[in-house]
Amino acid sequence: MEIQVIVENTSDNNKVKGRHGLSLLITTNNTSLLYDFGPLNSLQQNAKYLGVQLHNVDIAVLSHNHIDHGGDINNFCLINKKALIHVNTDLSEKLYTKIMSFLYFPVGIKLNSKYRNRIVVHNNSEKILDYIHLVKLSKYKNKSNLNKDLYIKKNGKYRNDDFQHESAIVIEEDQELFVLCACSHHGVSKILEDVKHNFPNRKIKAFIGGFHMCNPVNKKNEKEEIIREEIEAIKKYDTNLYTGHCTGSFAFGLFTEELGNKVHKLSTGMRIEI
Repeated sequence: MEIQVIVENTSDNNKVKGRHGLSLLITTNNTSLLYDFGPLNSLQQNAKYLGVQLHNVDIAVLSHNHIDHGGDINNFCLINKKALIHVNTDLSEKLYTKIMSFLYFPVGIKLNSKYRNRIVVHNNSEKILDYIHLVKLSKYKNKSNLNKDLYIKKNGKYRNDDFQHESAIVIEEDQELFVLCACSHHGVSKILEDVKHNFPNRKIKAFIGGFHMCNPVNKKNEKEEIIREEIEAIKKYDTNLYTGHCTGSFAFGLFTEELGNKVHKLSTGMRIEI
C-alpha cells in the first residue's frame, strides 16, 4: 500500500502548503482512493505539485463531516467527474465548535446540491469494494476533553456532538488490515476494538489518522493522563501508527516515548510505503 499525503497541518517542503486538515491518496490493489479532501482551497494546488491526478481517482471517502476534512469536496467533484464519495451520513448535520465559551462557529460541510448524486450513504458497516470496508463505529464513549467543545444542532438546540457522522475505513491487503480514521473522535483504542469485532482473526498492521489530542483553535492539549491511558489501551494491538493533523506534538511525543519506532509522523508531501 502507498500513501501520498496531499494535505496535513505541517509541511517540510516549501512547494506544498501545510493546512489544518487532512487529505490522503491511498493506492492499493490498483485502486486509487482519496481519503478526505482537506480544507477549502487546499487540495488542487498540492495535488498538482505532487503529481496526483485528481481526475483519475477511482473512489473517495469522507471520514466525518467537519470542514477541515471536507472543505474542498466541491472542488474535487468539479475536477473528478466519476468517483463516488462514500460517507456515513448524508452531510445534512449542522455542526459547530464553541469559541470563547459562548460563540458557536459552524464547522460543517456545505455540499453543492449538483453533486448530491455522487454521495453514497452507508447506514451500516459495508463493503465499498471487496477489499475496502466502511466500518460504522459503536456508540460514542470517549473521555476526551477536547470533544466537549464540538456540537451538533438538532431541533434548534445545540447538543454535544455524538460523532455518529464519523466512520473508519478498513483496507485488506495480504491478509492484513489497514485502518484509517482521520480524527479519531471516538478514540483510537475504541476504533481498533470495533475493527477487531468486525474482523476478529485478522492482524491490524497499521492505523492511519489523527488522534484528536490538540485543539486547533486554542492549541490546548489533551490531559496527559488521558493520553497515557489511551496509549496503554492501544499497546495490545501491536500495530504501527501513522499520525499527524490533530494529534499535536505533545501527544506525539508521549506516543513515541512509549511505542518507539511503531509511531510515524505524517506531513504534507510525504509518500509512504507500508
